[in-house]
Amino acid sequence: MKHKPMLLARLALGNRDSYRSSIGLIGTHHGTGVTYTGLMLAFYLGGELGKRTAFIECNRHHDMELIEEAYEWTSSRMNMFSFHNISCYKDISCEQVPLIYGEDYEALIFDFGIDFDSNINEFLRCDKKIVLAGRAQWELIKLRNFHQRIKDITGSGSLIYLIRQADEKTIHILTAETGCNVMSIPEAPDPVMPSRSVNRFFAVLLGC
Repeated sequence: MKHKPMLLARLALGNRDSYRSSIGLIGTHHGTGVTYTGLMLAFYLGGELGKRTAFIECNRHHDMELIEEAYEWTSSRMNMFSFHNISCYKDISCEQVPLIYGEDYEALIFDFGIDFDSNINEFLRCDKKIVLAGRAQWELIKLRNFHQRIKDITGSGSLIYLIRQADEKTIHILTAETGCNVMSIPEAPDPVMPSRSVNRFFAVLLGC
């Protein structure tokens, strides 16, 4: 039987911020790393900072089922599994989101997949609105097309675009084109054990 790696706890002590933050993640197309990035964020907030964190799957990709299968977790039930401060919710509809808001979480991370139209209201309500894109030239075209489609929507100016390991020239050009914050996300070999460079990146991204 294949051994599953046990997740390592990195629980931070000290003062916790009582303010509840929400982070929405969406991709310009399949394969940009929305779920991967969301899981890293959950382990940064829940493991590194010790915040009670909910990672919520609001799409129909069913990747959360695979994540649950891939690792050992401290507890699980029908639509949720957890590891210390981190709770992962599977296949949640917009109608179920208020129930999660009623729980005692300090951070909420929403994985909206690539379905912007169905999740636009919940996405724009988030404190941090993050769009994931690829760095290949054809993927950057998809980023530009996405921005053109949503640029006139109220609140779209506060979007943050993350591109995997993008070079400084690309970041500079896209920042000027979109008028939004565009950042290069560092390489991350393991989403449940964020490296120091990833943790530093998230600290700058979230201001914490």
